[in-house]
Amino acid sequence: MIISKMEEYYPPIKKYSIKQIYPWLDCLMDHLFFIFFICTSPVTKEYFYGYSQKIKKYFRGKEIFFLNSGRSALVLALSSLGIKRKDKVAITAFNCPAVIDSILNVGAEPIFVDINDCGGFDLSHLKKSIRKGVKAIIITHVYGIVDNIKEIEKICRADNVLIINDLAQVNSFFSKDINEFGSVQIYSFGPEKPIFSLNIGIITTKEENIATKISENYTQKTVSSADLASIFINRWKYYFTFFVNKYFFSLANLFAKCNLIYLFKDKKEDADINLYENIIVKKANPFQIFLAVIGIEKYRKRIIKTEANFMLLKNRLNAKVKLIVPESYKNIVPHYATIRAEKDRFLLSKYLAENGIATVWNYYPLYKYAAYSNVAGKENLSETDKIWRQVLSLPFRYPLSERSIIRIAYLVNNFYGY
Repeated sequence: MIISKMEEYYPPIKKYSIKQIYPWLDCLMDHLFFIFFICTSPVTKEYFYGYSQKIKKYFRGKEIFFLNSGRSALVLALSSLGIKRKDKVAITAFNCPAVIDSILNVGAEPIFVDINDCGGFDLSHLKKSIRKGVKAIIITHVYGIVDNIKEIEKICRADNVLIINDLAQVNSFFSKDINEFGSVQIYSFGPEKPIFSLNIGIITTKEENIATKISENYTQKTVSSADLASIFINRWKYYFTFFVNKYFFSLANLFAKCNLIYLFKDKKEDADINLYENIIVKKANPFQIFLAVIGIEKYRKRIIKTEANFMLLKNRLNAKVKLIVPESYKNIVPHYATIRAEKDRFLLSKYLAENGIATVWNYYPLYKYAAYSNVAGKENLSETDKIWRQVLSLPFRYPLSERSIIRIAYLVNNFYGY
């Protein structure tokens, strides 16, 4: 396949509004809460600890464990399920690096599986991979599009393969069957996730023997106040990077030299990963759990507007625009409104940026990063190799107005001449 020089390029960020894709106002509120937490913690310590019990009512698992991140939750889940050195774990190659990093952190061997046209497991390829001795799989529901979990369960049950149900991107927080599927369920709340919070990972399970193993492996290290401050500093640095690139683009290099902003790369190829991340597993700080409860309550109110916006966008886009929608669980709105721009993705993203619309695209196939280039199964991933060149995610979530959604759909249709 001939690769266009523009396929690697990120959408330009000079002109659009960051609030369309990152809820920086929520971050500001969290920062104010944090200042209150630091100033009053000697007095209000028990108040914040109380939220560890309050949050449990939102989950269906018998046991719940709170970690410093979703990737830490994956590491703890893998080790507690008995995944050890040289064990094989299947994932899609069209995935977040944090997923494969968690496998490598426990010494296991990731196996790449191709995807279907919605970004989930290609079932025929999964069957072939499992026959190679796979002990567990991680389902990540890319873009929040729920995978074909019933068929996957049949395939895995036949070979006694464990299932880790990673719900970090899924808008299914109150859906019983999805939230009880798998040996363990993983949640991750953060600025790019359905539920906004301060980088917290959660493991739930209904199986007592697994819960016992997790308890045995549960770390005693806890996220400190200094760790929380570092998270806030890095997040504001990230937001400030967008601000500088939009309003002071000519000074971006100077700000970066002063370590005030990140220096964004122009294309994925320039942001290579040479070594996998060494994941340090810690218990979540009570303040993170407190913010998670606030995030869940906000989510309960906002998801209705988000669902309405997605349906409006779907109905307003011309039928020839290929919006990725779930084949199963069609009632669960995706976390990303992702279209397949079969040509001119960068030009479309540039056109939208010039009209003030932010877009993003993920994922770069994991086998294209240096750190994962030797992982087994990277051959014959034809759908993965095709989809990454086409995907582009449009903003649609709360608090965007109906007027904004209609305008976004109009601009996409107009670009294609529909």
